[in-house]
Amino acid sequence: MPRWDYRQHLPAQGKSRIAGHTAADHTSARLATERAQRLIGEWSVLGEAPFKGITADGSVQRGLFELRDEGAPAAEMTSTAIALLERLSSADRKRAHFAVESEHWRKWQNTEMVLEDHGVRLDAAGAGIRESIISLLEACLSTRGAAKVRGAMRLNGF
Repeated sequence: MPRWDYRQHLPAQGKSRIAGHTAADHTSARLATERAQRLIGEWSVLGEAPFKGITADGSVQRGLFELRDEGAPAAEMTSTAIALLERLSSADRKRAHFAVESEHWRKWQNTEMVLEDHGVRLDAAGAGIRESIISLLEACLSTRGAAKVRGAMRLNGF
């Protein structure tokens, strides 16, 4: 088996840690574990601390990066985002649209559990909304980057 083959990282048949047929079922089962409760407790403490920025040792280093035009297609990204927002219901728009300083940005995580109650989940969205979300993703990433994300989405499909 080639070194890059992902199959070597999959659990043996019958040994999966996925607990349920839906993301909600899995989340309920996993949240009952001591490990998940400990992690969420640690994240909660970190989330309550004042935001300093991302650091290697807790010390802010000023001037590491400067803002500059990197050539991103900002107009296309903006128009695609606006088109998505216009397609969303008012309830979904409230769940998906936040100010830059919103606390939701710090609370985002990427576990297999459904922990946030904000955002629009692709598995719960209708086909038109999913297509709009994918269009926004593609407008914001390079062709290669979008392909990598789509591949990860296929692997992570519940």
